[in-house]
Amino acid sequence: SYHDLRGSTLSPEEPFVSSDGGARGSKRAAHITGRTARTFPTWAGVELNLVEPLAAQDLSAYESVCFMARGRGEARFKVPDVNTDPHGGVCEACYNSFGADFGLSGEWQELCFVLDELTQQCCWGEPRRALAKTHVFGFSWATHTVDTTYDLWIDDVRLSCR
Repeated sequence: SYHDLRGSTLSPEEPFVSSDGGARGSKRAAHITGRTARTFPTWAGVELNLVEPLAAQDLSAYESVCFMARGRGEARFKVPDVNTDPHGGVCEACYNSFGADFGLSGEWQELCFVLDELTQQCCWGEPRRALAKTHVFGFSWATHTVDTTYDLWIDDVRLSCR
């Protein structure tokens, strides 16, 4: 889990531990709560590395990523790759990973995002033409809404083949 140092809060504090009460009868899920800072930019999120120790993985055989989500507020799903994550050694203005925004509700919902349709956010970082699907580090979910209470649950992450 991670958050900005501009005043955002995050629970649970490090080290991150999953919470009881996952989707579809799952016993555990990723869950973070807190409040974002009053100034932009702000963020708080949770990240799932594809392997430990961290190394880029080839996802070119997959079409989409699906997961269950619930909570309160708006969030962004992101896919850090070799060009947008500092571990790739390519970017100087890192972290504008390809992704998609989504809304949260109190009920679990399944969301699926096609990897080839993910986009970077406007006007910051280093623009890239497309996600480097052959060199992906993991998946990330974060809120960026200024001065808001957030509640984000993620469970049952899966890749779908073409």
